[in-house]
Amino acid sequence: PSDLYPESYTILFNLMTAAYNLDKHSSILLYGRDIEPIVTEEDKPTVYNMLINAALYTSNIDEAARYTQLAAEAEHSSILNMAMARFELFNGYKNLAKARKLLEKLLKKDPFASAYGNFGHLEILSGNIDAAISNYMESIKSFKDDKEFEKCMQLDMPLMEKAGADIALYNSIKESTINTFKQESSEVAGV
Repeated sequence: PSDLYPESYTILFNLMTAAYNLDKHSSILLYGRDIEPIVTEEDKPTVYNMLINAALYTSNIDEAARYTQLAAEAEHSSILNMAMARFELFNGYKNLAKARKLLEKLLKKDPFASAYGNFGHLEILSGNIDAAISNYMESIKSFKDDKEFEKCMQLDMPLMEKAGADIALYNSIKESTINTFKQESSEVAGV
């Protein structure tokens, strides 16, 4: 159907992507409802990832569940596996075993910064603090930028709080990870 309305599809997709980049979760859902019936197979991983995360951030668990089901039916990609793992972490029922399975599979296939960050979240929720710190260090190293890591951690803090994480501990681990990264980076640079 997207080929029947190519201009409309492109506009909706670009608006949705811009809203995602600006963390405008309600707008993502608004555009997503319009684009979902006409989304291309190629764009499904990106669209469902944005929709699942936007629904989680706006506490719309039923909508997140629906998009996760649609994602499960679509061709899997790393980004969809990540979105489905995040749903299992933050849907209010915390299926940590399923999230762990998805994240382990993802890290074996395609290790990237957000995957390590979400594995860190899983480890905090599982009470494995040392493993959480290790995964957050891998995440910040993959980002190669403490600002992007900090932004992601800040964005996920409400989800972690809803999932039952100790936010003081979460923030302490975040700050410790950033400080360790900066220290290691300056040592490598010879500063």
